[in-house]
Amino acid sequence: MVEKLKNLIPKIETEFGELGLFAMLKMDEIVDKWSLLFAAHWVTDTDEEKRDRIFEKIYQLLEEVLTEEEGASVARIGLMPTDTHIVEELKRLNAEGSTTLNNMKINGNTVHEGIILKG
Repeated sequence: MVEKLKNLIPKIETEFGELGLFAMLKMDEIVDKWSLLFAAHWVTDTDEEKRDRIFEKIYQLLEEVLTEEEGASVARIGLMPTDTHIVEELKRLNAEGSTTLNNMKINGNTVHEGIILKG
C-alpha cells in the first residue's frame, strides 16, 4: 500500500502543484485504520468549491490504485495548509530523519503509527 500511495505523489503534483507533506497515520482513537494527510500551499489558496473538487480527485485516484481491503483500511483523508502545527511538526520530524513514527504525541494527537511519504 505504501508504494501505491508513493506513486500517487507525481499524479497529484502534476494536477494541483507540489505537496508539502503526505503522511499516513494511525492516530487518536482510530488505532487500526489510516488517516491520509495531504498538505500543500494550494489548499489555502482555494475556495471551498475548488477544494471539494481537489478532494474528489484525490479520492478518485485512491480508489483507482487501492484494493477494496486497502481502501477499507483508510478512515480519513485530510487536506491541510502547510502552516498548520501538525504539518509543521511532521515536516520537522521528517527533516530530522524520521520517516516512521511510533507512539508519539503531536499537537495533542496521539500518532500510534505513521509513515511520512513526502515531507
